[in-house]
Amino acid sequence: MEEGSVCNHLRFLESGLLRFFIWKDGETVTKFFTEAPYMFTSQRSFNKRETARENIAALEDSVVWEIRYEDHKALLQLGVWNELAAKVTQEVQFFTENILEDLQNETAENRYRSLLTNRPQLLQRVPLKHLASYLGITQQSLSRIRKNLSRNPN
Repeated sequence: MEEGSVCNHLRFLESGLLRFFIWKDGETVTKFFTEAPYMFTSQRSFNKRETARENIAALEDSVVWEIRYEDHKALLQLGVWNELAAKVTQEVQFFTENILEDLQNETAENRYRSLLTNRPQLLQRVPLKHLASYLGITQQSLSRIRKNLSRNPN
């Protein structure tokens, strides 16, 4: 999905890895990564029918299933689909809140440590430039953090 277009699909990532990012001053800034299995979309664009502010790109070969906006709206008449949509929206909100809290309260080094502990497989799959962007630092700073942690893992 590209910034500036209206997101017309709710998607399910069966396998693979995605990166959500924005363009800022001619550079990409990574907002987050989505690993399979996961349901995703550009929430604001999909639900409010406005142009997206972010981009979504696959970082590796992925299998993605999608449902059109119109079909999703029709399915909301079914209680089970409505409940699923509410749960997905709530999960996205919790996920977003956690990211914001970490950005406001943690250093890049502590956020990297958290990834090492909680999502180590992600670090093997994401290019360093995207990882540095996600942490809000340069690739050189990320290299320094990794070097320091390899010397002193505690």
